[in-house]
Amino acid sequence: MITAALLLAQFSCPTRADIETAAWQRFREAPAATAIVATPRGTALLELLAKEDNSTWTLVLISPDGCAWPVAIGEGWQPVPWQEPGNPA
Repeated sequence: MITAALLLAQFSCPTRADIETAAWQRFREAPAATAIVATPRGTALLELLAKEDNSTWTLVLISPDGCAWPVAIGEGWQPVPWQEPGNPA
C-alpha cells in the first residue's frame, strides 16, 4: 500500500519540487492538474500528480509558506468528461 509517509520520510517541510521529484522517482507520477483552493490560512495550490496510465496518483496541497503536503494517494485515477449536472450525455 502506498502511504504519504513514504513521500515525507526525508523532508521536514517538503517543497513542491521535493514532492514532485519523489513522486516521479518512486511512482513515475507527474503533474496532471492544478487548482487554487481556499484554506483556513488563505489560498493554496492543489496539485494532482498521476502516472501516465493513471494507475496511481497523489494529491498535494502547497501552502502559502511553500510547504507541500500529500493529502491523498491512491490508485485508478479516472478522468471523466465534463457535463452539466442533470443533463446525461
